Amino acid sequence: MLNSLTANSSDANFSDSSSSTVQAERILPVKKPGPIIAGIIVAVIACSLLYGIVTNPRFEWDVVGIYLISNNVFYGIGWTLLLTLLAMVIAIVLAVGLA
Repeated sequence: MLNSLTANSSDANFSDSSSSTVQAERILPVKKPGPIIAGIIVAVIACSLLYGIVTNPRFEWDVVGIYLISNNVFYGIGWTLLLTLLAMVIAIVLAVGLA
């Protein structure tokens, strides 16, 4: 078992000829264009959905903006951050205590 953990001297030997010549790697082209085409289709669909959401007048973005900057939303964000911080502190204390 000890022999399997030690490195052989043949593993550490490197030939000097390979270090003196630099060989260029051959870059092979993609053989199947399917994943690229599928990615382009998904990107086009995502862009069209985003454009439809942004330009749709029925979303009434002015109303959304009013609700996003209301005091209730800010209080909710504050409580969420406070509870997240409290949970992190409790988790760290428990992790250090149990370790």
